[in-house]
Amino acid sequence: MSYFCNEPWDGIFSVQTNRDVTFCPCYLQMRIGNLDESTMAEIWNGEPLLALRRSFIARELPEVCGGQLCPVAVEGGDRGAARDPSAADVLAMTWAKPAAAPLPFVSILIPTRNRARQLQSCLAHLSRQDYPADRFEIIVADDGSRDETASIVRAAQRGGGAPVQYLRQAKLGANHARNVAYCAAIGDPVCLVDDDVEPPSGWLRALTGAALDHPEIGCVGGPMLLRLDWVAPTKCEGEEVGESELDLGDRTFEVRYVWGGNMAVRRHAVDKVGMFQEHRRCGNDEVEWMDRLHQAGLSVLYVGSAPVIHRRVADDLRLGHLARRRFLRGMGQSAAYYQAGYAYRVEAQWAGLRERSGHAADHRCTTSALEASQLAGRLVALAALRLRDRVRGRTIALAPPPG
Repeated sequence: MSYFCNEPWDGIFSVQTNRDVTFCPCYLQMRIGNLDESTMAEIWNGEPLLALRRSFIARELPEVCGGQLCPVAVEGGDRGAARDPSAADVLAMTWAKPAAAPLPFVSILIPTRNRARQLQSCLAHLSRQDYPADRFEIIVADDGSRDETASIVRAAQRGGGAPVQYLRQAKLGANHARNVAYCAAIGDPVCLVDDDVEPPSGWLRALTGAALDHPEIGCVGGPMLLRLDWVAPTKCEGEEVGESELDLGDRTFEVRYVWGGNMAVRRHAVDKVGMFQEHRRCGNDEVEWMDRLHQAGLSVLYVGSAPVIHRRVADDLRLGHLARRRFLRGMGQSAAYYQAGYAYRVEAQWAGLRERSGHAADHRCTTSALEASQLAGRLVALAALRLRDRVRGRTIALAPPPG
């Protein structure tokens, strides 16, 4: 009898809440390591997976698979067009960091949840980067998707080019997914993109080049150019839709913030200020992280030559969805500023809320209604934070936000 299985080469992992890394969709309890004890590269190159590869190269059923109801552990079995690797592939398929070369090895992290079609387009654009495929990796961090995300990633893994890792966790939030992916990454810089962006072919080279040209910078980021794949919200002349647009021109210069859907961080910066705060669920994650960066004396660089297209599809543009996003964004803004020692002026926020609500009613302007939702989120979060401190008996003097 002979057996074969693609899984020991495909790199499909699940990360549990205790940071255990499990392997193989057929046998979900197959623990191969823990991210508190080893890096993902060490786990990938570790003895448990090497033993599985050796067994299948020898066309033998591994002992650990023997008692499982495995759909591929049958005589001559395969999954799709299974490869038949030589023994040399055991080394060729490891994920050790490549040797030094003119271009650095870069990691691209994509947190995602239930947006398989947008993710598919993002991965397709990343596969066409004007950057050597052996000089970057892609890590998809799935925050408990229930759609076809896993099959989309499998297709990308079979497509050749840069290696694609798939890390799956229970629904623990985007920041937890980012942090798990960062722990698995081996590149520097480490790029973060949203699952609904489309990076042009020169994006990675431009963003990486800026990071290398300014090694003292902790973070670089580029424009996010909005593309609406559905009817745009009604707005008055000169107003932005407000869906994470960022376009400061084509120059390169220091700024206070860039957006987390198109940015790259340096490892020396993360070592200094830490990773993303996993308890934050209201957005503005990158703002809070960049506030810490500035407090540590590091800078943020805007790179006008590294844009991405930020897609918004029909579901993203429904009024209820937009209003909820803007409300949470407002809450996140208040929380981030409060933690940094600032607070919005309540009187100014109330005045803005009344003005924007009146404009929305008078002119049927959706963007004004969304701005009102964001202002309401700021006020709700600020009231909750002040109430918390009052209950704890703390009085904190807070300055208005910078800018």
